Amino acid sequence: MPLHRLKDYYPNYRETLADGQMDKITSYSVYAQGENKVGSAKDLLVDDVGHFRYLVIDTGP
Repeated sequence: MPLHRLKDYYPNYRETLADGQMDKITSYSVYAQGENKVGSAKDLLVDDVGHFRYLVIDTGP
């Protein structure tokens, strides 16, 4: 199953997904239980039909 970067598969994802309420994917923070920040979203991978499959997270150094 090939995967595609969100911005390559849906170039206008910010306007077309979630009724236009989705911000730039890299602006999201990722938290673990207990509200501890574990990193920031870097990308979202989708399959050939556009289903979200993986969230790429930058956890820092």
